[in-house]
Amino acid sequence: MDFLVTGLVIAAIVAGVARWLYSRGSARESPTIPVAGPPHRGETDVVARPVETGHEAAVQAVEHREHYYVALRHQALHRSRAELGLVKPSKPTKPWGVLMETSFENAHVTVLALSDGNASIYLSTGGGFIGGMGHQSIRQAAVNMVRVAGTLGPQMTPTKTFPLPERGRTIFYVLTDAGVRTGSATDDELRQQRHALAPLFFAGQGVITQYRLLSEKK
Repeated sequence: MDFLVTGLVIAAIVAGVARWLYSRGSARESPTIPVAGPPHRGETDVVARPVETGHEAAVQAVEHREHYYVALRHQALHRSRAELGLVKPSKPTKPWGVLMETSFENAHVTVLALSDGNASIYLSTGGGFIGGMGHQSIRQAAVNMVRVAGTLGPQMTPTKTFPLPERGRTIFYVLTDAGVRTGSATDDELRQQRHALAPLFFAGQGVITQYRLLSEKK
């Protein structure tokens, strides 16, 4: 699957990411909740989908995966630039991080990119990738996503709340020293490049693509 095909709907992209991650039999489960930042510099940490049996175990597995996702997302949205060890931007409004979030049926996907080249993908249904700085292609994709976010300031508005998108929409959260700014668009507007935020959407898909290509090489 090519995650950058222009005519591909975002729902199909999300489903493809989920299928791709779940099909990795060699993926390992992280023993602790990973931190979205420096602890994973230089490595790609694959978070495996837990395997459980029985109804009660299945319910516990779902709760575990949801907790995992919520914790990762909270860290991504609330940790400061200083805590992440990122270089201070030239001005407070210049982005040092950006999140792209999409919904598909009952699942959510979060793509996080930081200015130092860290990039992560979180799935609410379990699984994901943390870090990626050890790979030049991922670093470049992450840095590019943050760079593109910096060109779209007029399209964003300040926010202190961080809802997940409804199905059929994608939300962006841009992290700066001056606060978080947000913008959203429908899937159709983004995939057809009929919205000003489309470049940021495709930059986010670049992060997904580089992780996919790296996974296929391994």
